[in-house]
Amino acid sequence: MRQASRPRQHGGDPQHEAAPTFATWSADNEALLADLPERTLRLRPISREALLFLAQHRALTVDAEGLRTGAKPMRLTDNGRDAVTLQLRAIAIYSHAGERRDIEFVLGRLNIVTGASKPGKSALFDIVDYCWGRRECTIPEGEIRRGVSWFAILLDRDGEGILIARRNPRLAGKASDDIFFERGVAGFPDTPQPFAKNVTAHGLRTQLSMVLGIAENKHVPEPGSTRAPLEASASQAIFFCLQAQDEIANRRLLFHRQGEQFIPSAIKDTLPYFVGAMGEDHYLQRMRYDEA
Repeated sequence: MRQASRPRQHGGDPQHEAAPTFATWSADNEALLADLPERTLRLRPISREALLFLAQHRALTVDAEGLRTGAKPMRLTDNGRDAVTLQLRAIAIYSHAGERRDIEFVLGRLNIVTGASKPGKSALFDIVDYCWGRRECTIPEGEIRRGVSWFAILLDRDGEGILIARRNPRLAGKASDDIFFERGVAGFPDTPQPFAKNVTAHGLRTQLSMVLGIAENKHVPEPGSTRAPLEASASQAIFFCLQAQDEIANRRLLFHRQGEQFIPSAIKDTLPYFVGAMGEDHYLQRMRYDEA
């Protein structure tokens, strides 16, 4: 929940501006405070401020009887739109002969894939990572890499089908630039014939960032740092969505690919944006501060 921004003092740094305090709210909302039950006043200051903010915007009704839904209930939104829900609907592989095999998932549920050893269960994870735009194909060499021509995933964005297909780079290649992206689809085509390159890897990441509703942003490292400014995008979002088997069991790592070179810095720089600590407002304030 974003709080109303306060005027910035000349020469101030938006990263160090103090948030409105409970005392500030109290002075502006004495009548509202008089109606708050005693148990509400014993909440932590940040919780009290949140309640006052919601009550002031009529999202909550606060009186001696407690809290009730107000006349204008709020929902978590992304730039004025409903918050995005993106899920994996299905994964497909296409053979060189054009045959398709796929596995479907139940949306909104825990899906468990079981089977005998080495039938390709672990490769499902790598297929998703590869189709998302990873710069190298980590799908293990073996029957799948030898027999597959295209990998594909079907995503679900609040009911909309989003298809991403990427050509198998064969055993000698690290990745393929042949990527097919299409929105508003009902399912996979029967054969890979419709797959023709219509987007670059960079373009795919841009499209996925738009699907996720990632607003314009940029992390500027502290003075003296050798790291370049970094914009949070779909490229980093995947770090917080996937966990490989060895990552789940690792006591020292939490996020996907955290053990690779440069990835920890990318996670550190973009995490504040993805958890909502630094949103679009912060980026705009940062730009105004730099231009002042």
